[in-house]
Amino acid sequence: MNYWGLVFFSEIEKTLANSYSTVPEEELELDKLKAERGKVVDNPDHSYKRFKFTEEGLSPRAFLGKTTIHYTGDEHDELGHISEDPVNRTLMHEKRMKKIELAEKEIPEEERVKVYGNKDSKYLVFTWASSTGVLRDILEESNLDFTLVQIRMFYPFPKNLISKLMEGREKVITVEGNYLAQTSLLIKMFTGKEVDSSILKWNGRPFLRDELEGALVKVMKEGEKRVVLNGGI
Repeated sequence: MNYWGLVFFSEIEKTLANSYSTVPEEELELDKLKAERGKVVDNPDHSYKRFKFTEEGLSPRAFLGKTTIHYTGDEHDELGHISEDPVNRTLMHEKRMKKIELAEKEIPEEERVKVYGNKDSKYLVFTWASSTGVLRDILEESNLDFTLVQIRMFYPFPKNLISKLMEGREKVITVEGNYLAQTSLLIKMFTGKEVDSSILKWNGRPFLRDELEGALVKVMKEGEKRVVLNGGI
């Protein structure tokens, strides 16, 4: 995220990290990719401030080799020198949070999620990462009817769109590879709305098609609130 000057973490887990896959080129949406260099200083001099305070939190960037730039893992001032000054610390942290606020404004919420299946179904399923592929297979090859929402960006969280997608549903479900149903916790934190049921797995194995389809039936038809899966070798 060079445009905002932020550190970012890609959504990935063990299954994706250890897998190979062939996907249609159009799914990569390469035509939407473009280089955004942000604010750039072409000819910086010795007074250049890499971490300059600005109204929106973004500091003009100089490329390496153009001038002397100081980087440190500790808190620093506008020049990059280590600083323990309490006022500077407050301003620097505020500067970083302004970047998050700017990203919230500039990244459309529609780009932070992807929706599959019947968009008007009474069942809504949230997921992310490798379980998305298994759920898409179930959508295409079974008789189960549900709206599948893949969350592609958790922060800034697409709270307004997710809240809207939850409206009028008979049941909202999360499918997650963790114990705490963390996605449901985030949804509640950001939208104030409760998820009805969660299908969980945390044994280090991927979701299997048959077990996940069976779990969806338990949740949708039998009203189970929490289904824990154990499939795998």
